[in-house]
Amino acid sequence: MTSRERRGDTKPAAARESATAAGLVGLLGLGENDLLIRFGSRDGADEDFLAVLTGESAACAIDARGLDLLVLGHLEFSQLLSVFDPRVTEPVLTGELIFGNRGVLDSTRARLRSAGVDDATIEQIWWQGSELLRNAIPTLRAAGIEHETALLRRSLTDLGFGVALVALARRYVSQPAVATLIDLLPTVPILADIRAMQHAQKRGVKIQREQINDVCKQARSFWLSVQELSRQLNKGLRLRPVDGTPAGS
Repeated sequence: MTSRERRGDTKPAAARESATAAGLVGLLGLGENDLLIRFGSRDGADEDFLAVLTGESAACAIDARGLDLLVLGHLEFSQLLSVFDPRVTEPVLTGELIFGNRGVLDSTRARLRSAGVDDATIEQIWWQGSELLRNAIPTLRAAGIEHETALLRRSLTDLGFGVALVALARRYVSQPAVATLIDLLPTVPILADIRAMQHAQKRGVKIQREQINDVCKQARSFWLSVQELSRQLNKGLRLRPVDGTPAGS
């Protein structure tokens, strides 16, 4: 007999873990044409969800202890898909459908897997990511010095998203197939470190200044490592010749 059984807690683990998802279905009033996707880690630190509603506009985000939820209307969802934004490509490609039309998710997933990222989209991803990354480093350092919890949370989010976007842009120059954050981890280890700090903060663990300084140092090193691509973009050079070979190869 397990400890849970001795306490009378005999509800299956899958049912316990789905309690948050079931609550979101009711809270959001999801219908058969809406989507609720769970994605991200399964280490118990938090749960990540994407909800797509049939209404044209419904954008909001909830970032609370144990829950990250992004709610989008269909129009916003389509717009983010068109620029391969990881906030939607990640759950679509790696997530688990909790509620909604599986056919819609499967067709969206198939379109993403067959798509290629063009130069104009690479530039858009790059500029958005580079601005976030460069601004987040000094903000993160300031948050560590001033022990500002809310500022630390925001700057970690911005830094992680900025690094991810820049890393995706770099990858797409030579590999235009849509990638996930899991694809990036082997070559961009700072992403795992940022995620670990975010999880720790949500559990109420104080982030030490040494940890913040270390991740800022990693971020600066990563930024320096992508400067050749930055120079190409600043000069307006083609990222890929007509045959798809990376420029300069």
